[in-house]
Amino acid sequence: MSLRLHLCYSDKHFHPGKSNREKYWFSCSQIAMHFLNALKAEFSHVTYGDDIPDEPIDLLWTNQQHIWKPSVKRMAYFASVGHYAYVRDQINKAVHLADSRPVEGRYGLEDYWKLWLTLARSSVILVIGNDRIFSSFQKYAASYFAKCILLDCGIDYEHFSHSNVKKKEFQFVYNVTRCSIRKGSHIAFEAWKNASSELPREAKLVVLGRDGDYDLRSRLSDFANVDYVGEYESGSSYYISKLADSKWVISTSLAEGQAGTLLEALSCGCVPLASLDSGINADAYGGHMLAPNTPETLCEILRKIATGQIEVPSGPVHNVIKEKHSWEKFENKVVSVTKELLNTPPVVPCNKWKILARFFLSGQLRTFKLK
Repeated sequence: MSLRLHLCYSDKHFHPGKSNREKYWFSCSQIAMHFLNALKAEFSHVTYGDDIPDEPIDLLWTNQQHIWKPSVKRMAYFASVGHYAYVRDQINKAVHLADSRPVEGRYGLEDYWKLWLTLARSSVILVIGNDRIFSSFQKYAASYFAKCILLDCGIDYEHFSHSNVKKKEFQFVYNVTRCSIRKGSHIAFEAWKNASSELPREAKLVVLGRDGDYDLRSRLSDFANVDYVGEYESGSSYYISKLADSKWVISTSLAEGQAGTLLEALSCGCVPLASLDSGINADAYGGHMLAPNTPETLCEILRKIATGQIEVPSGPVHNVIKEKHSWEKFENKVVSVTKELLNTPPVVPCNKWKILARFFLSGQLRTFKLK
């Protein structure tokens, strides 16, 4: 009898029939696609979707919040790139993460309870992201829930890297999304506004992505040398050309797992100017960390670039992406963890009333704020 696996993932993020523009988070949809491909290549009976099937499931991989179903024999949770702002906010409140930071959005008590139940009944938490976030999960969440495993996000490196030999202009690229607060857009734009008068005339800030929180075209119209080109499908020739033309990529994010847009820019040979919460160590790629992540810090770095105190590194720093962020490595790890889980006995779910007691004793209600 063949094993039955189910990948539970929101249709907002991933569905074969949707274009990239229709997907809520492109990075998340890429993770889901490769997750599903890895499982299908190794196992004969794999399904996916928002809902858990009623028939017996040997292993459920999920990043959704569920009440346990009797049909599920084993469950594992994966927290993916764009999912962190949501998940971390919930876990911070549930187990008092010391490094909690503000993110947009608040969720109802029922959502917290479902997440708590899901994590409490999972055999593994697969953290797809960076070392900082993994350390938070490992240090705080693991004491309440399952063991944590770190997995680097992949990138279609060959698709982007053919452009990294192109001659670079004195150009910075910045990606925005509908989550401009989380991306720290106000930090990047204020820094550029303050430093632009001291930059060379040919200096340009190219802003890519979907306009989310406000009318960017009108707000940026008063800024010198800013080109807001709007949203273009990730991987398209025009999108890649904008990355390839730029010497630097700016990321002022307040919360990331591993931002797909940042990895794409690095694959195109851009040098990162990135915050600690951007999901990468910018120093490892020949770039500069924004510490602290403020307009003043970024403004000072821009001035040093303008005066030649900071130069573009000559080495092929983008090759680090090729070695570290491989979809093949990603898929192999998913399969190996899945096989390990399937070789363990079916989980007898902990009584939900015991979990409820832990939920209240953790201080959940003391830190919960209704909005």
